[in-house]
Formats: sequence, C-alpha cells, structure tokens
Amino acid sequence: YSGVYLEKLFKTVKLTLWLQSIQLSIFALPVAAICVCVYDTAEMREGSLLVGFGPVAWLAVVLNAVGGIAVSMALKYADNIQKTFAVGISIVLNCSVSAACFGVPITPRVA
Repeated sequence: YSGVYLEKLFKTVKLTLWLQSIQLSIFALPVAAICVCVYDTAEMREGSLLVGFGPVAWLAVVLNAVGGIAVSMALKYADNIQKTFAVGISIVLNCSVSAACFGVPITPRVA
C-alpha cells in the first residue's frame, strides 16, 4: 500500500523530481543521526568521523544516491508495478553477474 500511496504523491504533487527526492531523504536523516549518535559517539567527539572513508566508500555513497534518484524517476514517470518488476530483474541480474564475475556460488539462500 505504501508504494501505491508514494506513487500517487509523486504524480499529483507538482514539485520537481529533485525537491521530491529531498523530501523523501528528510525522513531518513533522523534515523541516520540517531545511529551515528548511538554507534559513533566517540568518533564524533574526536572529530574523526570520516577516518578510513576512502574511494570505495565514496563510490558506494554515489551509487546509493544514483539508485535513489532512479527510484524517484521510476515512481514519477512509470508506475509501482513496473518499479517492482525492475527491482526483481535487478536482483536476478545482480546474482548472475556476481556469480559470473566474482565466483559467488548461487545457493538456495542467495537465489
């Protein structure tokens, strides 16, 4: 039900895709802030919160951001059913590429 409601909001509210994405991200910020306060209090006090945050971590951040924008575009310009099918296809492709390129065994737990 939440996917249908979110799709309705994306298609009826007349905001740009970027503003709608910012609105959606605002809901995640309090949860992320609580997690940082609970798990990384010492690092925050020392000022070393980003120590060890290298290029691979930044790549993961960028890929997650691009994925979020892609989901926003899918909800804005397609419908919830198409988005759900796309997620299923991406999972199958991800498993296939992981098995082919990285030798990850496809087991019942993975599949």
